[in-house]
Amino acid sequence: MTLSNSADNPKPRILYMEDDEALAQLVQRRLSHQEYDVEIAPDGLVGLEKLKTTPFDVVVLDYRMPKLDGLAVLDRIMEDKPSLPAIMVSGFGSLEIAIEAIHRGAADYVVKEAGNNYLALLRNTIERVLEKQRLIQGKKKIEAALLYSELQFRFITHSASDAILSANEDGCLTFWNRGATTIFGYHEDEVLGRSLTLLIPERDHEAHLAAMNRVKKTGRMSLAGQILEVLARRKDGTEFPLEISLSSWAVNGKRFFSAVARDITLRKKAEQRTQRLLQNQILINTLLQQSVTCSHSLDEQLGIALNLVLSASWLVTLNKGAIFLYDDERRELVLKIHKGIQEPLLKTCARVGSHQCLCGLAMASTQLVFADSSDERHSTHCEGMSPHSQYCVPIIARERFLGILNIFMPKGHIKDPEEGELLNTVANTLAGIIERKQLDERLQRALIAADTANNEKSRFLASMSHEIRTPMNVVLGMAELLLETPLDAVQRRFAQTMQSSGKTLMGVINDILDFSRIEAGNLPLVQVPYSPRQMVEETTLLMQTSAVKKGLVLGVVTDLGVPDTVLGDDGRVRQVLINLIGNAIKFTHAGRVDVHMSVHPVEPETLLFQVSDTGIGIAPEMTEHIFKHFTQADAGITRRYGGTGLGLAISRCLVELMGGRITVASRPGEGSVFSFTLPMKVVQSSSSQNLSAVLEKDVAVKPLRILLAEDTEENLILFEAYLAQTPYHLKMVNNGVEAVLEFQKDIFDVIIMDVEMPKLDGYSATRQIRKWEQAMGRLPVPIIALSAHAMEGEKERSQEAGCTLYLSKPVRKKMLLDVLHHVATSG
Repeated sequence: MTLSNSADNPKPRILYMEDDEALAQLVQRRLSHQEYDVEIAPDGLVGLEKLKTTPFDVVVLDYRMPKLDGLAVLDRIMEDKPSLPAIMVSGFGSLEIAIEAIHRGAADYVVKEAGNNYLALLRNTIERVLEKQRLIQGKKKIEAALLYSELQFRFITHSASDAILSANEDGCLTFWNRGATTIFGYHEDEVLGRSLTLLIPERDHEAHLAAMNRVKKTGRMSLAGQILEVLARRKDGTEFPLEISLSSWAVNGKRFFSAVARDITLRKKAEQRTQRLLQNQILINTLLQQSVTCSHSLDEQLGIALNLVLSASWLVTLNKGAIFLYDDERRELVLKIHKGIQEPLLKTCARVGSHQCLCGLAMASTQLVFADSSDERHSTHCEGMSPHSQYCVPIIARERFLGILNIFMPKGHIKDPEEGELLNTVANTLAGIIERKQLDERLQRALIAADTANNEKSRFLASMSHEIRTPMNVVLGMAELLLETPLDAVQRRFAQTMQSSGKTLMGVINDILDFSRIEAGNLPLVQVPYSPRQMVEETTLLMQTSAVKKGLVLGVVTDLGVPDTVLGDDGRVRQVLINLIGNAIKFTHAGRVDVHMSVHPVEPETLLFQVSDTGIGIAPEMTEHIFKHFTQADAGITRRYGGTGLGLAISRCLVELMGGRITVASRPGEGSVFSFTLPMKVVQSSSSQNLSAVLEKDVAVKPLRILLAEDTEENLILFEAYLAQTPYHLKMVNNGVEAVLEFQKDIFDVIIMDVEMPKLDGYSATRQIRKWEQAMGRLPVPIIALSAHAMEGEKERSQEAGCTLYLSKPVRKKMLLDVLHHVATSG
């Protein structure tokens, strides 16, 4: 029963069963004024009906009532509501009635008295009964709460997966949950009352007992509230990592301890695996970094890698191992790198065949092999070999077997799948390093071969240039001299044809040499002031003869906005224009070729050159190919018009090297327009005259004594003919040795030195002459280097040897005379 004085009905409810209506109403009035809610029942039957529908806190019933007396009603109340307190009242004051009522379950008994004494007595009795009822209900609530708390504690502790246990101050276990049974293996009845040392490894017993004694003496547990990681022991004797939280409390002066413990075996394994993976990743990163950054050979890199693997913190090795590489030709393993392996074993394992010992098995299966040295598969033995285990890990890149990583482990080492997985990762990294290094080495060999081939090509081109230019020097020189003599029309045509063909051949040779320079990235550009207007007009004038021969008009227009002087390589710009104008003339049968130079309409700091013609034109699908090396618009072009197919390719390269671009617009049968742009670097005009203009003055400024060193008889004849009509005195020798001796015997104003001569080449002869001049205290005599190589760097070589000027064969008469004039006028 619960008292009805709740928040909704704060007054205690009283059911008063009394057949005396006046008394009943009096009691109702008085008690209602005293904070009671009183309801009246005139007899026992009515009262029992009210109890069925209405909750009451106390029942007061008269002993004598009609229909059903008080004792009978009391019996019914105790039967239906035994916890409902009932007070029996009677006017007899009989002790027997009181005892009987109490015996049947009445809470108290009151004797009716006249006046206020009865009412006061009844009120006090009701208050006393209610207070007693409150105490009973409070106690029941506490008992229920305690029961609930105990049940909850048991449910929580026994359903927890963690171990929950308690012990007294003597270290004996007093509580043990199901989680503890699961973790330690002991059942509750096996451990309660026994010492905690049952759960502690034997080596830690002494430290545990000492700690318990300190707590017992001081009453303090320093580790309380902390989370610790310790090693514990199961029922089967195995040890495992345990995470434990401790607490203590005291009851009646006695101390108790409790612990919540968790098996962290899986977590520790996960942490170890994570740590292993992290350390392995650091190892792999180190391997990759050193393979990329260092310039060591493959063997040196593999040695570094082996040391890194053997020193890995996650791997317990004997600090012994090796790396084998696979020999594709002999189909066997070759020992490349090793550490800590005895000499007898090195000889045996220098080469390992398929299925031979453990490494051979790993090679044959391309699978990791682990075994002890006592394993029958370990077929290789030698004197002094200590017992061990070993991993043989295949090194594979993209299904290509590259070798074996061999790691020696302590005897009795158990194969660890995770360890094997990490070693496979290391082997994969080594595979990448080996493959990349082998590729680098192959590439290096290819580069060396290509460089050798390029040098051979350069030597060949130099030799070809020398072998062709030397006789061509004579052919063109003789043709030039022949044209200076009286000839009839047929003879003149023959001589002109010979000269023209020679020039064409020299053009082909020059194109090939330029292409070789461009391909090697060795084509130099100069930056000198020049007049673009003068350069275009001179170039057009130079090509005028070719245009007139074909009946074409060659026009030139230079816009007024073009500056007088710009900075650039006028020789290379002229070369591009000659190529474009020459092609325009070649492919135009009638009409005209026009050269136009202007400032670019959109890019004001750019010069625009355009060469247009009314020739055969180019098919649209071929315009993107004509600037490629050895390419012409179609195969028939070469047969009909000739040419190497290098001219436009060289022009494109030259224009791009000078910072410009070249394009073509064309339609078949309507002609073409080739355009190229160049950066316009304007400079102030200079009043200095062109060297050629200066050299065009009278040749006979000063007679010169000239020493000519040339081993080719035809060239000696040619130079002698060139200088026959001049006041110069010529002395000729056939090699460098004679040149040095002759120079030391006589006095000369200038030396013309061929660089390719027997016995002593021209550069060596020049060095000896300069050395002799210095020893004798003489001023250096101008030395003109004469070379048929025309290769990149030849001019620099001549300057390094001590030459003053450089001429490339074939040498024209005017070119030679201009240079000699320059020497004569220079003092």
